[in-house]
Amino acid sequence: MMPIVPKKTRAHLEWGRVLTRLSEHCRGPVAAEQALELDFAEDRPALEERLARVTEARRLLDDRRFPPLGNPPDVDRPASLARRGGLLEAEDLIAVGAHLESAWRTRRFLLELEDLAPSLAALGEGLVDLPDLARELQETFDERGSVVDSASGELGHLRTRVTHLHEQLKQSIHTLLSADDYSDLLQDDYYTIREDRYVLPIKSGHKRHVPGIVHGWSASGATVYIEPQPVVEANNRLLMAQADVDKEIRRVLKRLSGLVGEHAPAIRASQKALAVIDLAFAGGHLSLELEASPPVLVDAGEPFHLRAARHPLLVLGGEVKVIPNDILLGAEQKVLVVTGPNTGGKTVALKTVGLCALLTLAGLHVPAADGSRVPVYPGVFSDIGDEQSLDESTSTFSGHIANLKAILKDLRPKALVLLDELVVGTDPLQGAALAQAILEGLAQRDATVVVTTHYEPLKALPFDDARFRNGAVGYDATAERPTYRLALDLPGASSALQTARRLGLDPSMVDRAEALAGPQQRHLEQVIRRLEEELARAHAEREAITRERRRLEVARTEVEATRERLKAKIKDGVERERSEALRHARAARTEMERLTRDLRKAAKRKDTAWMDEQKSKAQQVIEQVVTAQRSEAEATSGPPMDPTGLRVGQRVFVLSLDNEAELLSLPDERGKVEVRAGIMTARVDVGELRSRSKARGKAPKVPPTPTPSAEAPAPRTAPASLDWDELPPQTPSNTVDVRGQRVDEAIDAVERFLDTLYESSAPIAFIIHGHGTGALKRELRGWLGRCRYAAEHRRGLPHEGGDGVTAVRLA
Repeated sequence: MMPIVPKKTRAHLEWGRVLTRLSEHCRGPVAAEQALELDFAEDRPALEERLARVTEARRLLDDRRFPPLGNPPDVDRPASLARRGGLLEAEDLIAVGAHLESAWRTRRFLLELEDLAPSLAALGEGLVDLPDLARELQETFDERGSVVDSASGELGHLRTRVTHLHEQLKQSIHTLLSADDYSDLLQDDYYTIREDRYVLPIKSGHKRHVPGIVHGWSASGATVYIEPQPVVEANNRLLMAQADVDKEIRRVLKRLSGLVGEHAPAIRASQKALAVIDLAFAGGHLSLELEASPPVLVDAGEPFHLRAARHPLLVLGGEVKVIPNDILLGAEQKVLVVTGPNTGGKTVALKTVGLCALLTLAGLHVPAADGSRVPVYPGVFSDIGDEQSLDESTSTFSGHIANLKAILKDLRPKALVLLDELVVGTDPLQGAALAQAILEGLAQRDATVVVTTHYEPLKALPFDDARFRNGAVGYDATAERPTYRLALDLPGASSALQTARRLGLDPSMVDRAEALAGPQQRHLEQVIRRLEEELARAHAEREAITRERRRLEVARTEVEATRERLKAKIKDGVERERSEALRHARAARTEMERLTRDLRKAAKRKDTAWMDEQKSKAQQVIEQVVTAQRSEAEATSGPPMDPTGLRVGQRVFVLSLDNEAELLSLPDERGKVEVRAGIMTARVDVGELRSRSKARGKAPKVPPTPTPSAEAPAPRTAPASLDWDELPPQTPSNTVDVRGQRVDEAIDAVERFLDTLYESSAPIAFIIHGHGTGALKRELRGWLGRCRYAAEHRRGLPHEGGDGVTAVRLA
């Protein structure tokens, strides 16, 4: 159900000025007219949809993404006329072309930004997509709105003929002007055009001497305009040629009108969608201008909380510095009583609440900070200003009472009511009593009320009734001027005497008024002023705390950034250390392989002394490899675990085993613990334990598979990122040939080759081993089943070399 907002309330809050500014941001007349007549959303879903569109538009504008709306004209009438088979004039067709151009460009713009603006993109899908027709309509007319010669195959030729006949006619008429027979007959040495025909000005007394057609006389009667007989036929030919041009232009317009008529329903629907988009971006521009934010919608009756709210019309005026204020009513509170000095900003605060409520109901942003909560009120009512009317013989008091009667008649539960200087213009004592009764009645009817008043009894209501809350606009006694800042839970002093003194009233009169007010009134003013001063100090302290909190937040952010940078440096250092350890390990492994080959040769020669020497060197290399592997493990597995935090049964990583294991016992007096990895149990030093595996990010280890036969190699079942049919084909760079080599030499060569491919992230390798006796093939495939580089292997396909080749998918 649409909320009730009476015309008087809209006038009180100057809602029309907001809509006027909204319309000025619209690009087309349709959206501008809709903005001036903008009503409030009918229900919550419609409101949320409006608000989402404006929020998306603001987001795009913040990102400097401006829609190519152009200046879309109103094409509803031309489209309807074309739909009925009517002929559109050039002006209408140009307007349709402009709309089509705006529509398809805006459609493309929004669909490309669907992730950022889904609601607007959904509207964009309703925009007509006829770029070819738009282009044809634009290319048919020149900048003056005339049909161009290229609009049809005949138009250019027909216009050329008109131009040629025109020149002939002008030449004929000039010949007559210069002829001796006409020199005495002409009133003047010129020709003119009457009724689209060339004529000569002949003296009235000589009209019978010039055979031809008379087309009129001058005002004085001294001149008669005659079409001489020699040019009558030329004039006829020119008019007929021009008629052919007009006929061809009409044919072009008729054809284009037919094309528009075919798409008329889509064009009319497109105009509606484009107007909604235009209006949404106008709302986005207004939000930018107001430095506004989307309100958080809450149900009527829930607390409203405007954070750093500003009066939108004061912001748009730009003539004064607008003081932002927090305005809040809690869950149990129904009435906010705003008090304080005259000209102190009470009415501004009141209207700020009302305008923010109306902006929210219209689906627009509010000039307040992010997170401002605004209920979706079922109605907004107001009694603001002097209701006195001399024409209707009503006093100020009776005018207010009449307005309150109208409010109570239409009031819905949980509606918002704004009352400025409630029940003034009568006896103060009775007026205060009546005002209290009215406020209590409105609270009883479950309305949310913001009221400004100078009645002292109303200031005391929040102390006795939990439904009421005080709010005061402050007064700076030192500067002797209002602060325009609203403070909650504090009654405000009217400060009438101080205001009168500030505005320049005779000081003697102000002094006399202070004496008449009596000590009790002065004491009350002093108490309230002290409260205001204490509140000002509290506000200053809060501001200081806020600044300190922000400074600490910046410092914390900088510390976090520094910590992240240090972590990145440490990680880089660990990676460098790991890479260096791997390099040393590979070098040691290569040396080990060389020593193994040499030992095999020495064994054949039975050179015992040399073998002992080489065994000693091999032992040193083995120690280097172990040291390198341990350095790599320590660099990537984190710090040792705290022995005091160990518990039996937890999973740990053991450096010396290079594997995860289950902890079976706590450290003994020698610092040893017992662990179990699979079926193996071992005692290791507690310093070997780490909390996580160094193998993070690597392919998981797979258990060895049985040695496959030459005829049917059994593939390993390890996880893979690519299927076999997705892997790259065989190339020289991913193929190694070990034919003719012994088994141990072939395995060494294949391992080095797979290591190289693994480091380069190659996904597949091909090993050419040939057929031979089958021994090399069987040993290689058996070794691949245990190799950490191989996730899976298979025999070669026919085009890869068949069973003489083994393909390996790398882990």
